[in-house]
Amino acid sequence: MYKGMVAVHWDKWKSKWRCYEGLTYRLMEQVYLKDVFFFVQPEGRDKVREARKAGASNFDARFPHAFAFGTLIDYVPQGRWISMNYNPFANDFFVRLDTGQPITHVAYAYFDLSAKGKVIPAVEQRILSI
Repeated sequence: MYKGMVAVHWDKWKSKWRCYEGLTYRLMEQVYLKDVFFFVQPEGRDKVREARKAGASNFDARFPHAFAFGTLIDYVPQGRWISMNYNPFANDFFVRLDTGQPITHVAYAYFDLSAKGKVIPAVEQRILSI
């Protein structure tokens, strides 16, 4: 397993998670990350929105612009998982599905083939470790 930081995004064409490890990538069905930062490139998000207005239905799949950066782990952390998602047409950021609040950093994240993720926020993880 790769030990450094990776970048992960949903590959709409392959229906899997694309995990960049340095200059290479691999397609994965499940991804567990720790110490995760979420990033959306505003220019890419705007291009996707403009393309949809122009009628190009799969334009967003060709230009990945939203990533989760973290360290790959091969175990399932214990804690209260919260569902999250990113939709360039509804939100500017990754958001919690229960409250709609933006998410920028979490202790752990899990991504599966539902194309939605689950996270343990950093604050709750600190509470669990006491």
